[in-house]
Amino acid sequence: MRIFKNCKEAASEIKREVAEMGKEVKLNTYQDKNIEENPDFFTRELIAYSYMICEPKDKDNLLKAFNKTEREIEWAREEFKERISQQKLNPGKAWKLRESIWKEFLYPGHEENAYTEEFAYTYSERIGDQLEKVINMLKENPHSRNGIISIWDREIDNNRIGGKMRVPCSMDYQLLIRNNKIHLIYHIRSNDVMAHWCFDVWMAISMMEYVSGKLGIEIGNFYQFIGSLHAYQKDLKGIF
Repeated sequence: MRIFKNCKEAASEIKREVAEMGKEVKLNTYQDKNIEENPDFFTRELIAYSYMICEPKDKDNLLKAFNKTEREIEWAREEFKERISQQKLNPGKAWKLRESIWKEFLYPGHEENAYTEEFAYTYSERIGDQLEKVINMLKENPHSRNGIISIWDREIDNNRIGGKMRVPCSMDYQLLIRNNKIHLIYHIRSNDVMAHWCFDVWMAISMMEYVSGKLGIEIGNFYQFIGSLHAYQKDLKGIF
């Protein structure tokens, strides 16, 4: 496991490691799109990658390291609000701030006698009231190891795998209180380092901060376990 002092160091090192040490692999699908013959999606990949950030309070450095625009940063803020809203929003409103990215993933909705568009899933739907339940549980039992927020739904997602329909990249979050600090462990099956990694980690650290505020304790360490950490050729052009 790599150990980084802060988010700035993590962003620099992780981006470099994927580019320099990632193994080339040719994939068949991206989300639910066929990319088998598209050279832009030739991939550099590290598998079973894990790391820890000791002082994750500088989370905004993640977005700076990848030159995210003010509009993209605004999306992150609004998306996080939707994720913790307990409203199970789909599609919500935040996605429109990055419409060029997310519009292609909208599907016809399911409301009777109405035309709607929805995503295959949203984090707002999957998180639901889990976060608040975990917070309440930790208030009663600070040393519990049960602070799990599941994103993968086996009843839904196991029937969509293989490119049939989009499934979440995130699997779960675990919140632990140790030494009177809140620590977060983030398990993700697949992470695109150039397009999404910084946002995924920014959201997770924002969750730590939210919980720390609710519990009145400081944030501790951030951990991430990634099945496939990768970058596509189209995103590496002219960068490395």
